[in-house]
Amino acid sequence: MKKWFIMACTITVLIGIAFLVQIKMSSKNHMAESANVQYPASQTRAEPPARSAAEIPSFDHAQSAPYNLLLISDTIHSGKGSYTGAFACTAQNGNYIDVNVVNNSESPVLFKVSQNTNDFGYIKLASKAALTRTFQSAKTGDLSGDWRVYITNDSGTLMNLKISAGQFTTH
Repeated sequence: MKKWFIMACTITVLIGIAFLVQIKMSSKNHMAESANVQYPASQTRAEPPARSAAEIPSFDHAQSAPYNLLLISDTIHSGKGSYTGAFACTAQNGNYIDVNVVNNSESPVLFKVSQNTNDFGYIKLASKAALTRTFQSAKTGDLSGDWRVYITNDSGTLMNLKISAGQFTTH
């Protein structure tokens, strides 16, 4: 009786494995067929949108900037968690944006800005330092859209930051 039970279990396992192998093989064939499908030109992927803004060297801020619109008002961020700030702006408020960060922390931070789907990348900001990143409307677009400021560190230490942003026409 014990032998029959072992044989029945073995046969059941083998049938299950054969079934799984058959499913896997048929899905590979289906994937190969779908990979050869030719799509009409109207369904091809669109080119990514042109950048609406470009990062430029920051202006001399010996005096406070005459902002047409304050986008982030002197925000203090303390803690181990990353800072995320977001704002939206329109072209009517100017063709430049400044994003200012003062790092009062004991360790450097990574400071990133993005507009819509355009990522301007990280810049490392040293401990006890300040940095202004300035953006100008590109010839093909403007500063309109959703902006995001993200600041973090790779050490997990306490951050002490002061963040502000403003939109302006010229200095």
